[in-house]
Amino acid sequence: MGEEVLVVGGGIAGLSAALKLAESGVNVKLVEKSKELGGSASGYVCKATDECQKCNVCVTVDVLDEVQSHPAIEVLTETEVVSVQGELGDFCINVRRKPQYIDPDGCINCGECLTVCPHQTKEGPLFGPVRGRDTYALQPEACRYFADGSCRLCQQSCPADSINLEAEIEYRQILVDAVVLAVGFQPFDAATAPRYRYGRTSNVMTAYEFEQEAGAGRDLLQYVGDHRHFAFIQCVGSRDLQSSEDCSRVCCSYAMRLGRMIMNYLPDAQVDIYHMDLQTFGKNWCELYAGCRDDGINFVRGKPAGVDEDPDSQQLSVVYEDLQLGSRCTEDADLVILSVGIDPADGVGELAGRFGIERNSRGFLAAAGQAADAVQTNRPGVYVAGTCAGPRDIAESATHGRKAALRAISRLRSRSSCRIS
Repeated sequence: MGEEVLVVGGGIAGLSAALKLAESGVNVKLVEKSKELGGSASGYVCKATDECQKCNVCVTVDVLDEVQSHPAIEVLTETEVVSVQGELGDFCINVRRKPQYIDPDGCINCGECLTVCPHQTKEGPLFGPVRGRDTYALQPEACRYFADGSCRLCQQSCPADSINLEAEIEYRQILVDAVVLAVGFQPFDAATAPRYRYGRTSNVMTAYEFEQEAGAGRDLLQYVGDHRHFAFIQCVGSRDLQSSEDCSRVCCSYAMRLGRMIMNYLPDAQVDIYHMDLQTFGKNWCELYAGCRDDGINFVRGKPAGVDEDPDSQQLSVVYEDLQLGSRCTEDADLVILSVGIDPADGVGELAGRFGIERNSRGFLAAAGQAADAVQTNRPGVYVAGTCAGPRDIAESATHGRKAALRAISRLRSRSSCRIS
């Protein structure tokens, strides 16, 4: 029997770790707590204009396709770690999986369930094919059967007999040699910075929300309507004594790419990016900045004190101190987009407790050593990858995932060699 490794988290770091392990001859169990693989990056859009902007969104799609088709990787969605026992080379992980009302191994993707459901909307109850399993899924909260038991049409019509509305929670024990934790992050909660009026007006949103709602091309044009003046506010939840003093590393580059995407489809638009200073993380930064300048994007050096709204016209205005002029200024905007930072994922404290590993001062999972790309935790055989260990962009997270996989392989095989000797 070969090495077995558990990867917890199906975002780009976890996918990259799982694929590298599998390509190296290791059997992988990949567990993800949501219905789909792909993580946060799967909700982003390609930001290409007339040329690639190297946002790396496509990397997630490519790796996901390879993971789905690799015979050495078993994917368990809607699954969470319950308890952990053992040590390097002999871990016993107990997991809990939500009821699989549609059997992912039996579903043939015919769509008959979707066709016969009299209550189907874009909100459910049926979804599919779901990323990471290529089969349909059912959301019980939106299903009439789970409300009053009155409808079983999907189960009755399934030609593969793969729908079981009485399915129960599954508990499973997984025996592995090592573990890679890649549980991702959550965006900073912009509602905790009320000066920007987030949640009080529909024309103030986070960059994540703008990206998911606006998409690109036709979706963007339809979403923004007549709005032509866009204001990006940087460092919301980062480099701030009231939230986090650290930089989230990705916010400047994603605001600039979104700004270029806007200018590509709306050449008559005005895009302002308010910033204290610009952080130059990632490759091709100089080319990206030069492209923004060529597109006519305005870089305003000054962190806004807040966003005002005219009670009659609902016109938004950004209030800021221009650091170059040394004066208080206001500038109108149709849409205000908050570049929110990266915070530790919800539940990461409980996960750290189950594995007996440490967290750093920000609450991210801590790797031993001073290197920024370190992967080994304080517990031998448990590794961290991606943004659960701190802010990273997509490419950096993928690289970090592969590094965690290689470190696990090296440790396991050096251990085996010592035993043979």
